[in-house]
Amino acid sequence: MRTYRHRITRLPKPVYLSRRTLRTGAIVVGLILLVDVLTVRYFPQVQSALILPPQTNNASNGSALQLPAMTNGVTSSNTHDTSTTARESSSPVAKVTTMPAAKVLAQDTFARPNQPLWGSASDGQMWNADAAQSPAFSIVNHAGLVSNGSGIFDAILGAPTADSEVLFSGSVSHFPASNMGAVLRWTDANNMYKVFIDGTDLIALKKVNGVVSELQSVPFPAQNGRSYTIHARVVGGSIMARAWPANQAEPSAWMLTATDSDLASGYDGMRLIVQNGVTITITSFLESQA
Repeated sequence: MRTYRHRITRLPKPVYLSRRTLRTGAIVVGLILLVDVLTVRYFPQVQSALILPPQTNNASNGSALQLPAMTNGVTSSNTHDTSTTARESSSPVAKVTTMPAAKVLAQDTFARPNQPLWGSASDGQMWNADAAQSPAFSIVNHAGLVSNGSGIFDAILGAPTADSEVLFSGSVSHFPASNMGAVLRWTDANNMYKVFIDGTDLIALKKVNGVVSELQSVPFPAQNGRSYTIHARVVGGSIMARAWPANQAEPSAWMLTATDSDLASGYDGMRLIVQNGVTITITSFLESQA
């Protein structure tokens, strides 16, 4: 006879949790339920606390707060409001005064195709005097050239004015036989103020009825072929000027100051003197109201 043996499977002993463990678990579950209830109940208040409130004044007037206007990166204060006098006296706000930008009267970047003469400037105005008729003038590689000639040449741009300033950059291939400068209050070839560099000095002179008089000069050594910027200004009877290498920052002080009242108004531009084999290259011109 076959004998069957039955294997008895023993069940694991039950695990009993202590009262302390059960109590701790009940507390944790209760805290979780409490957080859920509070979140649902106070969610709108929590959300509003995390959002920036609308910009308003105090509740007494309920008017919108006027933020300072931004102009060219400088903050300027509003018109004074008498309702905020007390706050302003305890927390004063600095008021910044900004000077308006100078009015541009004429400008040329010379960024146009090669051509004879200087033609129409980048602002749409036409160059006049010798720049409009002499074959020594041309546009080459986005620059205004005076070359292949010998003599005194005037380039005039814009309308007549009284108080103004000229800022231009250019180079002379060979000093001192040639020079370049700005003209102010120019009426014709015999009446003008001129500020120029000649390789050794920065010079201001006047020409009235064909008679030339030097007003002032200061040393300014300039190198052949290097680009320089000249800034000349006339206001009333005062003439001011400075010059510097074009790749450097403009000096803060005027290098030259002179006084004269013989010429009251006229055109602005440049007077360029070249000898055979010399080239003057102008890369920018700007005339502004002073």
